[in-house]
Amino acid sequence: MVDRKKEEAAMETVLNQLHKHCISLHDDTIKAYVDHFMKVLNHLIVLMKEEDVLFKAMYRRMSGAGSYYDGLKVGKPEEFDVDIVIRLPVSYEEITIVSNRSVPPAFTKVQITTKAMDLLRQRPDWASTYRSMDKWRDKDGFLLQSEFRQWVESVVNKALNRLRRSKPNCYELGIQDPDASGRLSQYHISLKKSGPAMTFTVTMIPSNAKVDVDFVPVIEFTHPKWPAGSVRPLSDQLIKAKRTSWFIVPKPKSKTGDADHTLWRLAFHEQERELINDRGTLKPVCRLLKKLRDSCQLNIASYYLKTLFLWEIDANKAPDFWKMKQSHLFMHMLKILQQNLKRGEIKYYWDKHCNLIEGFQEKHKENLVCRLDNIIAHIERNVSESPIVIAEHIRKFCGFRLYTHCRMEEPLALEASEWLNKNSVLCLCEA
Repeated sequence: MVDRKKEEAAMETVLNQLHKHCISLHDDTIKAYVDHFMKVLNHLIVLMKEEDVLFKAMYRRMSGAGSYYDGLKVGKPEEFDVDIVIRLPVSYEEITIVSNRSVPPAFTKVQITTKAMDLLRQRPDWASTYRSMDKWRDKDGFLLQSEFRQWVESVVNKALNRLRRSKPNCYELGIQDPDASGRLSQYHISLKKSGPAMTFTVTMIPSNAKVDVDFVPVIEFTHPKWPAGSVRPLSDQLIKAKRTSWFIVPKPKSKTGDADHTLWRLAFHEQERELINDRGTLKPVCRLLKKLRDSCQLNIASYYLKTLFLWEIDANKAPDFWKMKQSHLFMHMLKILQQNLKRGEIKYYWDKHCNLIEGFQEKHKENLVCRLDNIIAHIERNVSESPIVIAEHIRKFCGFRLYTHCRMEEPLALEASEWLNKNSVLCLCEA
C-alpha cells in the first residue's frame, strides 16, 4: 500500500512537470499576444462603427470564446476565438425562438413579427439606419443567417479598406499607445473566411510573430428568452451566477449550396465556462487529454472533449469527484472517450438528440477506438511498474524526453521523491 502511494505521488509529480513544461501557457506570453490582437480588433471595431450606422446601433461588445477563454488551451498561444456580439434593435417580446421537430437538434429558427418591423419603420432614423434589415427576413418573417453574415462581412471589408494595403489581402496598421510612451505598434493584417468566422491573421512588426483570430458574428438573447423543445433548460445554478446570455451563430447546417438559411446554430459559451469553472482537476486533465490527442494524432475536436467533461459534471454531483488525482481522472475520462466512440456518439450537452460525431466515417471511428484500446491497455499493463507511463504517451508531442538521474526542478513531496530516486526516473529535459 505504501509503495502504491509513492507510485501515485510520483505520477502526479511527473504530470505536474508536464503541465509546467509543455502544456500550461506562460502568462506573460499570453498577455502579450492577447494585448496585441485586442488592440487591433478594437481599432477595427471603431472603423466598422464609422463605416456602418446599423453596426454602430447594434454592436454591443466582443466576447472571448474557445479554449483560451475556457482555460483549456494547450500549445502555443497562436489561435483565438472572439465573438462580435450583436443585439437586434426590436422588442424581443416580438421574437419567437422556434425549436420543434422541423428544426434540427442544436439549431434554431428566429421569427420576427411584422409588428416588430412596423414599429422599427416608425422610427425617424429608419431610412438612414435600419432599412437594410428589410432583407434579413424571408417572406414568413424568419431571420436569414446568410443575409446577416454577408452584411457583417461587408462592414469588415469596408473597415479594412480604410487601411493601407501593401499587397493583395495584406493591410498595414499602426496604433499609437495611449500612455505616456506614445509608442507606435505596427501590424500586418490578412483576412480569410471559414464558415461563419472571419479569420484575421495579425502579424506583429518587426518580430513577425503571428496570431490567428476567428472573428465570429453572433446575435445575443437573454433568459427567460430560451430555446424550447429538446434544448436543456437553464439551471438555477447558472441563473444565480447570472450566466443568462446565449447566442445564435450564422453557421449553415449544410456545407452544400442548398442549405436552409433560416437555421442558426445555438451557442452557450458563458454557461459552459461557468460549469467547468472551479472543478478541481477538471481543467488540468482536459488539457492532458488534449495533449494526448495531439501526441497520438487523434482527430477529435477540442469541443468534443470538453463536451465529455460537461456530461460528467451532470453524472457526478459529489463535490469530491473533481478533487481526485489527475492520473485517476485522466484514465476515467480516457475510458469515457473510448466508450462514446464505441457507441458512435458524443451527444451535444445542450441537446442530446444531436450527435457531434455523426459525420465521422465508420472506419475513422474504428481506428480511433482501436488506438485508444491500445493506449489504455498499455497504461494499465505498465502503470504498477512505471507510474510515468501516462506521461510517456503525452510527452511525444512536447519536444521533451524522460531521462534518468536528472535533477528535479522543484522540491518533491517525500513519497514522490522516494519513488523517483529508488527507480532512477527523471523528469523532463529538453530533447
